[in-house]
Amino acid sequence: MKSITRQITVLFLLLSFFSGCSKNNDPQIQSYFKGKLDGVAFECTSNITANTPEPISGPADPTIRVTGNWLNNSIKLMLISESSSIATTTYTFQADKNRSATLYIGIEGYYAGPSGTFMPSALHGNGSITISEVSKNAVKGTFSFTSEISPATGLAKNITDGEFYVKRN
Repeated sequence: MKSITRQITVLFLLLSFFSGCSKNNDPQIQSYFKGKLDGVAFECTSNITANTPEPISGPADPTIRVTGNWLNNSIKLMLISESSSIATTTYTFQADKNRSATLYIGIEGYYAGPSGTFMPSALHGNGSITISEVSKNAVKGTFSFTSEISPATGLAKNITDGEFYVKRN
């Protein structure tokens, strides 16, 4: 009788152990942030981040900041919605809307977006950011822009075929 009880106990423990284990078939998607800079492909390899939802009570989430670095370069996309949250839509840069992109090639900065807060309203360069997915955990979309001409270099930079999927920190 002790043998049967012991076997049943061992069998029960084994079943409990193995039934508690499950394989995760859902692969973890890695963050990416890439595009073409003046026709040459780039992909951010470090500091790929998106802000966490703003700490506003309720479901509001009106700001998205996506950044990334590669080599000695960096890129930042910024959206501040006019409503209480970012929606899945295309945000075209406008003089009176807080939508922008900043690119650093080494130490030289290139900007597309509206003038600063205390400046006369104007659009510098042009572009758009399309949000295709947004949640508290990640943001996904596409982008393109042409910067204003840099006073330091006399050049504008053109970003095309931009795409990102970034986990929100």
